[in-house]
Amino acid sequence: MMKLPRAWSPALLAAALLPLPASADDEHAGIAMDHQHSARAELWSGDRQLSAQGNLAQASLWSQFRLDAGAAGQVLAKGWLRAQTPENAPALRRGALRELYWRQQFGDVQIRAGRQLLVWGRADGVNPTDNLSPKDFRLLTPEDADQRNGSDAMQFIYSTGIGQFSLIAIPALQSHRIPLPAMPGVQWHASEAVHQQAMALKWDYSGEGLDASLSLLRGPDLMPGLAHVSMNAQGLQLHMRPAQATVLGADFSASYGGLIWRAEAAYSRFTDSVHADSAALLQPKRHQWMLVAGPEAELGGNTTLGIQVLLQRVSGWRDPQSLADPLQRTLAMQQASFQNQTLASQYGLTWRLATRKLNDSLVAEVSGLMLAPERAGLWRAKVDYALNDQWHVQAGAERYFGPRSHFFGQLKDNNLLYLQLRAGF
Repeated sequence: MMKLPRAWSPALLAAALLPLPASADDEHAGIAMDHQHSARAELWSGDRQLSAQGNLAQASLWSQFRLDAGAAGQVLAKGWLRAQTPENAPALRRGALRELYWRQQFGDVQIRAGRQLLVWGRADGVNPTDNLSPKDFRLLTPEDADQRNGSDAMQFIYSTGIGQFSLIAIPALQSHRIPLPAMPGVQWHASEAVHQQAMALKWDYSGEGLDASLSLLRGPDLMPGLAHVSMNAQGLQLHMRPAQATVLGADFSASYGGLIWRAEAAYSRFTDSVHADSAALLQPKRHQWMLVAGPEAELGGNTTLGIQVLLQRVSGWRDPQSLADPLQRTLAMQQASFQNQTLASQYGLTWRLATRKLNDSLVAEVSGLMLAPERAGLWRAKVDYALNDQWHVQAGAERYFGPRSHFFGQLKDNNLLYLQLRAGF
């Protein structure tokens, strides 16, 4: 019997088991391959690592492939490579394999094995149920979707007359990669969720004028938090690790009264977020519920406006400013900032105004989020112009605002301008 290596992943297993022919162009074997590529050259006013680095140049290649092997199923892959200057810029990965999975249909059941981008949620921008697709928030890319990384998973999808039922098993769900603030005498240690398994169930329905889903997740929270504190000769050591989460979610999208209405909600319970020996200094992540809902309207002239109300309520919240010990108060404020639990209740708005002009050659968009009562959030603006069917020029800006103690306020050093030249082929 073949013995799998200890570091096996479903992506490697799928690639090993799929019987590929000698040539992908063998039409008699029923083999077909599709591929798309995007070459990009960019100038950025800074990085996304809260550093003082400025004026970065970047070149990258983004590719995706689909191999149809007939009766043997399909293989899908996505990835990117990049180079960045100057040489003293904060180091990040030079490439990533975002997806590599095999899928096959067996009657009403589809099986997918490998690295997959598992994107949940129908709300626009903020998705409380999007808990299976880790992001690298440090990655310089204009599109949020490009920050996503795939998860090695086994997925079973059963199609019925009342919708699709999905079962997803992830051996090791990784957490978000986030920028960490520089603090004198403090060293950060971010540990990935190497052995933290996740299981997820979802019912998804799509019908005439209505899409809806219910979901349940048990696994590590994607957003890491402070889990352990220690001291050594180098100073204070802050260790980060995601909490265990149980998330019950629901969403829907429906057309009514000339508007597209979207809503998404999730109730999350967290456990095991702080090591026992650090419990006196660190506050665990609290249970919370979140709701996002609102309409999208066509304003005419190829212009759309979407507005959503956001509500968040944290159970058992404790004000970090009420803590008497200075170190405990500082750590509690940082913990609340990471977890976006700086208040017991938060409410706010998200918006997106987009328009298409010049026969859709010019696309302009302004979007943002503001949370009250702290008046924290972000806004973004971008313009994309198609020079022809292949070449695009895009320019944009993003700005974070709010008090430094807030999740968005501590990202002020990541305010950016960018210019991109992109070619698709």
